[in-house]
Amino acid sequence: MKVKVTTMVIFFISNTAISQILLLISFKNDLLDNYSTRTFNQDFPNSPHIVAMYKSGSIAFISWYDVISLGYYPKNVIMTQKNSKDGKQYWIPNDYIVETEFGNKKLRCEIKYTSNQKARYIIFWEENNTELSVYNERSATGAVIAFLKVRVN
Repeated sequence: MKVKVTTMVIFFISNTAISQILLLISFKNDLLDNYSTRTFNQDFPNSPHIVAMYKSGSIAFISWYDVISLGYYPKNVIMTQKNSKDGKQYWIPNDYIVETEFGNKKLRCEIKYTSNQKARYIIFWEENNTELSVYNERSATGAVIAFLKVRVN
């Protein structure tokens, strides 16, 4: 049986203007799928609400986000990892917060700098009136994978 679980985490990274990086994690028998197109419907900063649509083959994934805080860039800013030798790197904001949903669970996704100059990507949610969280200090993708391991298992 093939299981397909999808979630998205969105991060806004800005130098002079806001640019968008959306990470889509789609698991199908523990393999990652790649998206073929993506579309963002937003009126930021007039509205904090963003609708993202990704298409992978004939399947469309639609998700929404509310930007709670864009955070700020400290003096010693941390950069994203390169995805290839010539890949781009982006500044990572501290105290960045968005909210979204996964299934019927509201998620709060945050980026916080740690004392050892790393970015901690954290996902919070509530179960039985208790706030739970997972985090990763390598990437937002790592935080999503940690969340899925807890929620799917």
